[in-house]
Amino acid sequence: MSNHVSFNIGARFDLNRSKDQSGTAVVRDSQWSPRLGVTWDLQGNGKWLTNVGIRALRRRHQHRARRRGIRGRPAGELQLELSGPNINTGPGPYLTADQALPMLWDWFFANGGNNRTTRTTPNIPGLSTKVNGDVVSPSTNEFSLGLANIVGRMEWRLDYVHRKSVDMYGDFLNQSTGTVPDPSGRQFDLTLVSNSPQARRRMTA
Repeated sequence: MSNHVSFNIGARFDLNRSKDQSGTAVVRDSQWSPRLGVTWDLQGNGKWLTNVGIRALRRRHQHRARRRGIRGRPAGELQLELSGPNINTGPGPYLTADQALPMLWDWFFANGGNNRTTRTTPNIPGLSTKVNGDVVSPSTNEFSLGLANIVGRMEWRLDYVHRKSVDMYGDFLNQSTGTVPDPSGRQFDLTLVSNSPQARRRMTA
């Protein structure tokens, strides 16, 4: 702009199309990432420089969020009530594992098997835990301020950077998220992975 002031203006368009390991579309969103920088040469000779910058950083969808809604491959958790026969609870001699485990499994499948009552709401990716359809990419807003000076053949610089991250992920489970049935018809509470307005992360350096 002049011998004293220069501007740096730019923008990036981020188009996110995320799929889980089964090929199911999980997230679809797009956002602009603008930036603006101003540098002021205080004396017009390049010895004293100060700069101010503002930018928004859009990040890719985190792998954790995509995996939470995947069917099949990620590990889930299903806790079932087991109140079967008492084995190896009294004085010995005790049964070996090869002897005891078949007895436990025989009792388990003879009394409902996987259809038994669950102790807690199971965490089954793609069934009881899903990625909400309105989830967007997390982003970080940055403000920076700097001062630099050239002294002879040396240069020193002082910088201030403040970042605030928003739209971070959280798990939501309440009466509005509802329930979902498993293949046998049992109803489980539904947990939705979405952006949390309460979650914030700040960094100052």
